[in-house]
Amino acid sequence: IPPAPRGVPQIEVTFDIDANGIVNVSAKDLATNNKQKISIQSPTNLTQDEINTMVKEAAIYAEEDARRRAEATIRNRANVELDTAERTMRELSNQMTFDQQRKMRDCIDRLRMALQTYENERIKECTKSLKDAMYAISTEAYLSTGGSRAEQAAKQAGVDVEAARASAAGGGGMGGDGGGMPGGGDDGDGSGASAEPEPEDEDLFDWFNKDE
Repeated sequence: IPPAPRGVPQIEVTFDIDANGIVNVSAKDLATNNKQKISIQSPTNLTQDEINTMVKEAAIYAEEDARRRAEATIRNRANVELDTAERTMRELSNQMTFDQQRKMRDCIDRLRMALQTYENERIKECTKSLKDAMYAISTEAYLSTGGSRAEQAAKQAGVDVEAARASAAGGGGMGGDGGGMPGGGDDGDGSGASAEPEPEDEDLFDWFNKDE
């Protein structure tokens, strides 16, 4: 397989078991069409006693197998987030402030250290912290350009959309003294709240830029 970033190669794998218990496995790289295959067969059939023994052993070690699988899943997800964070920093380096870059780097370093401890809860906590920081920065970058799809993407990622929007708008609040939504005015009750309803998602871009 040619060298490529994680998640890029596409491998088509086929398993085929015939009536004699012979397993035929083939793998094909969709980019190069290179194909490899192997046949797996047992020289002798298992006796019923051997089968019963294997079933008992599988039950005995089921809990340990589940623990190891959960640990592997947690570590794999952490490594995926590390790769994504590094790529995000490269792609958004020109749009990130020094403090944002430092926060991302701190989260990355903490997760790398957690992976060396094999403490699942610590790894999960550091993974979540990195993911939250990464999505917040990405969302702010989209909001700063007035992207109308940013709110939906942010909600799916669990990011505080209003905080990200306020940061992208230069720290403005959602109303009150000196705040308010763009284009709003006093509604006559002295509260200073905007009299203009919030726009629909598809009108966000025009709404953000209406005063330009």
